[in-house]
Amino acid sequence: MTSTKSWQSYETLCNVLERNDIDYERNDENLCVKCSASGKDIQLNFLFVIHPSKMLVSLYSPVPVKIKRENYSNMALAVCIINNGLTDGNFCFEPSDGTVFFKMTSSFCDVNVSEELFEYMLSVAADTIDDYFLKISQIAKSEKPFEEDDGTTAKLADFFSQQR
Repeated sequence: MTSTKSWQSYETLCNVLERNDIDYERNDENLCVKCSASGKDIQLNFLFVIHPSKMLVSLYSPVPVKIKRENYSNMALAVCIINNGLTDGNFCFEPSDGTVFFKMTSSFCDVNVSEELFEYMLSVAADTIDDYFLKISQIAKSEKPFEEDDGTTAKLADFFSQQR
């Protein structure tokens, strides 16, 4: 059963997207919304999910890269290094299929969700993916993966410290 607060959060999200002229698909039964926006280098796709039982809203955004199997361990390490420096949200690497996505979650348990929260989530997700997309792509496509005994962690940390 969907709580009133969950439904209100869902409607607030849809209002934000409409007000900002963002095309979206809504799934009222599952309280999910799909939308997209243009980033600096890529088209960004977002999925918002309202979790009534947990009183959470989550945003998921796939990073459109195809990761070579031999680069899986480097990508997992890179995601850890990136996440260590993020203030809000995180990247996830799924080794079963080699996908990377950005995730951000917020609770609405003791608060009324404002339009500003959804604008913030979209902004942070878009900016973070834009900031790291090229570096993630370089690792995904690398012809020469880092060797485990050649200082991989230091090399990746140095690689990402040059990000901004």
